[in-house]
Amino acid sequence: MVFFYEVLPNPVGKDTGAEWIKLYNPTNEPINLSGWQIKDASAKTFIFKEKEITPNGFLTLSSEETKIILNNSGDSLFLYDQNNQLIDKASYDVSVAEGDILHREGNSFILKKELTPTKSKDQAQTISLTENQSLNQTAVIGQRLVPAELGLAISFILVLSLVFLIIIKKINLFNED
Repeated sequence: MVFFYEVLPNPVGKDTGAEWIKLYNPTNEPINLSGWQIKDASAKTFIFKEKEITPNGFLTLSSEETKIILNNSGDSLFLYDQNNQLIDKASYDVSVAEGDILHREGNSFILKKELTPTKSKDQAQTISLTENQSLNQTAVIGQRLVPAELGLAISFILVLSLVFLIIIKKINLFNED
């Protein structure tokens, strides 16, 4: 079933409209979210209208769309289906620095810091998570510090560079003969 995957409660710069909540559907079926709700600890509610989340897909919702403003020092999120049944509950109780993403990892959130020359991914800090999550949830979600699309683009560029270097090397070999 759908669950909270990541949240950005404190974006770099102005928070207004830049915060987001990301959901994940680990099933092989699309899930129609019409009538579903996300609530925060203050009972601020977002009701989904014509939304669907693809199989094994992600759905990112901006605070501009949901009108839910996440607290930088801790908050709770609740996901309800169209029958008002609690599907997922996630909480964090730490102060989140600008740009830090809280990433779902099993039964906890991992605080991911932006990588800088003085920080490494080994500095990730585990944060406890309160949840009411389905026991049959078996999706494996790997740790990553950049979106998969960016990693794929970087890999593609590296492969193209390698091919280019091989071609240049072969051209130089032909010219030397």
